[in-house]
Amino acid sequence: MRARLCGLRVLPRATRSIPLLTRALATTPRLLATPASPPQPAPYPLNASSSLPALTATIESRLLDPLTPPPSEPEVIAALHAAINFAKQRLRDPSSQPTGSAASALLSLDNKSTSATPSVRKVSAPIAQPDTGTSPALQQAQKGQFDDLSAVVFRLLSDPQVFITPDILKAFIALQRLTRDPTPIPAVFALYANKAVLPPSGKGAPRKPNPNAAKSAIPAAAAHAALEIAIDAGDITAALDCIDTSYATPAFRRNKIIRRVLPWAGVAGVSPGALWVLANQLADLQDTVPRDTAVGYAFGGLMAYAGLTAGMGMLAVGTRNDQMVRITWVPGTPLRERWLREEERAALDAVAMAWGFQEESKRGEEEGEEWELLKEVAGRKGMLVDASNLLKGME
Repeated sequence: MRARLCGLRVLPRATRSIPLLTRALATTPRLLATPASPPQPAPYPLNASSSLPALTATIESRLLDPLTPPPSEPEVIAALHAAINFAKQRLRDPSSQPTGSAASALLSLDNKSTSATPSVRKVSAPIAQPDTGTSPALQQAQKGQFDDLSAVVFRLLSDPQVFITPDILKAFIALQRLTRDPTPIPAVFALYANKAVLPPSGKGAPRKPNPNAAKSAIPAAAAHAALEIAIDAGDITAALDCIDTSYATPAFRRNKIIRRVLPWAGVAGVSPGALWVLANQLADLQDTVPRDTAVGYAFGGLMAYAGLTAGMGMLAVGTRNDQMVRITWVPGTPLRERWLREEERAALDAVAMAWGFQEESKRGEEEGEEWELLKEVAGRKGMLVDASNLLKGME
């Protein structure tokens, strides 16, 4: 187990036994009052002569001063965009690129040797990468130079006066994608769900949000992007932590129920009335039997057809397994749980595909601490890695 520590990491990285920090896929906005007339963000000058101390001083004086009102969402987003611009300029600065180092040469050779191999399976559609003007090998060698910048940004987001909104989280993920550093993402996900919020006036006791509420779920795009960043950086611990703080939370499952179950529940609720109206219209088209009898026959047939079709559809959705590659459910897992936790399983499947052998004939032969960690986490979640009946030649 790698025990690398980042200067801003607040979660322990030496062990995997972290609590499930409740928060997940949220597409619904967080319903929290904001100042009626938030001040417009002041410009954050960032030119070629800008330095990290200047950026830090600007953020501390304008956003982190306890004597000033709580910063508004536009102000925090402006600060994050300033950090993104600073990172882009540092990547483009020739003096900061280790072109002559041995590490850069080795990374360049590794990049050339692996260019013909299949790319890592992504969790979602590829997201456009910012044009930094540097090769992937140089970006890999430059990851450590953004530790100070990440520390400043984490101080900003962890400040008690800063309320993390979905747009702020989106800007933070964009910065971490640029710096190729996934280590602070799980901690920020935890803050997004559990951080106490000050009243809009900035006075009074902070309000503790419910981390299990559907509105406290991590947005889908942020969860997908965070997992891709961790996979791209080769940090399996950060990847598993991102899953634990996003997909594996009660908030995600509640949000999924609201988004996908409630609309269909509404349709099911109005279906009997609609079918009754249709049955009355069909009864008017015949004169063989009394109208009331015809209405009863038509309504019963329509209800039976709709119920049978809906039941078969639910069974098909709950039992499908064509999307499973290396991570499958333990036999006996209820269909309801399979459907609710499918995104969590798919995320672990993506991690297994990234860390395991790409050749199907070698699957099941992986070994090492990271692979054993993945198997342990999957087993604790009621899943199997490389079920024997799914391996090639074992069907």
